[in-house]
Amino acid sequence: MNFRQLEIFLSVAENRSFVKASSNLYIAQSAVSIAIRKLEDELEHKLLIRNNKRVELTAEGSALLRHAKMIMTQTEDAKLELAEMGNLKRGEVKLGVPAMLASYFFPSYLVEFKKQHPDIKITIIDEGTKLIRQHLESGIIDMGIISLDEPIGGIESHPILHEEMLLCLSRSHPLAKQQNINFTALKDQRLILYREGYFLREIVNRIFREHELEPKIDFEVNLMQLMKTLVLSGLGVSFCLNSVLKEEKKLVGIPFDPKLELNFGIAWKQNSYLSKANRAFADFIISKTSSPKTTS
Repeated sequence: MNFRQLEIFLSVAENRSFVKASSNLYIAQSAVSIAIRKLEDELEHKLLIRNNKRVELTAEGSALLRHAKMIMTQTEDAKLELAEMGNLKRGEVKLGVPAMLASYFFPSYLVEFKKQHPDIKITIIDEGTKLIRQHLESGIIDMGIISLDEPIGGIESHPILHEEMLLCLSRSHPLAKQQNINFTALKDQRLILYREGYFLREIVNRIFREHELEPKIDFEVNLMQLMKTLVLSGLGVSFCLNSVLKEEKKLVGIPFDPKLELNFGIAWKQNSYLSKANRAFADFIISKTSSPKTTS
């Protein structure tokens, strides 16, 4: 069994097609078939089954696929590490960040890091924390900012931010003058929430379940500015981080009793190789937040 055979097998298995594998690898379909047949003969196991023009994996094929993916990932990591043995000059950072943190927490850090490393390309992917975790696991992104309040397997993380979650409402709202509020007081409130998959939505869903309450959701959004506009219009209340509301003079943030405090960290896939560019960015963020600022 050689590397090329594994590469061909992986392409066929992932695409469920000899034709697509042939196209992706720029080789003849006959060469794909020969490589798979030789691999099966060598391993003495049937790996793939053609079924109605679609390829299916046998149990042995599924087992080999897991190992093939790991081998390919480790090979790419080895190539990248060897290519970076020189000084850090160029590279790319692919970072998944929840929208709220991308807008209010990261801009100043990104500016400072870019000044120190002007040739490093930074790609920010704005997603909910649930999707960020999935992207980390699949390798779509190198690093991500995730909530640390729930255990996550297979992910290495370092704390960078501690925040308090507040009830967000307009100054004209009847609850606006309260010093704090209990979550049960929201049972009759019209809610404007981030859509499923965003960390604040996950937390709100969990707390409503814990209090055995049914949320009255009037709007689901994924844009911070839209959420603020709807709250200002008096169409409902929402939830925000304290640092966000510090910048909004027209909105009021009411602390919960007991406090709702959240922890965030920068994370990457456990036991995976971080490029020099990614490591430089992670070290930079961790050093800048070694004493996480508290905004409560």
